[in-house]
Amino acid sequence: MKKIITMMAMALMICTMAFAQDENAKPERRQLGKAEQVKMRTERVAKELGLTDAQKDSLYALNVEFADKMPGMGGARQPRMQRPNNANDSVKVKSMKDMMANNRKVMEEYGTRLKKILTEEQLTKYKELQSKMRQGRGQRPGMRGQRPNGQPFGNQRLTEGQE
Repeated sequence: MKKIITMMAMALMICTMAFAQDENAKPERRQLGKAEQVKMRTERVAKELGLTDAQKDSLYALNVEFADKMPGMGGARQPRMQRPNNANDSVKVKSMKDMMANNRKVMEEYGTRLKKILTEEQLTKYKELQSKMRQGRGQRPGMRGQRPNGQPFGNQRLTEGQE
């Protein structure tokens, strides 16, 4: 009887140690630098669109130039703004609209310069890839104002159908 209890205690200790080590074995996720992000973006686009070496070099130069202007390419991210709660938040609304207008202008300039680098076929494929990425972005849980359990974020009110 003592042997059975001792064996069970040892098995329990071994299992506990195995689970504890498994938790610590997860690799740390490191933050990529701006230069690495630009290089990875250029490599990915070049591979997906089948760019020539000259096109790849031009795209890399374009991405380096726009890296500070576009948050998606490693540029400085602007602080996330909360929705305005009342009429006194007109400063937030104006600031948000200005930020969105600036981002739109930068993206248009990037698109114009990109058109000069890519062929028509590559540009069509690039636009298709962008639309697929946009569609996939909205499919993550918690997006579009709702938590994964269906409850709204923040001060949003439930409609009659959601209650």
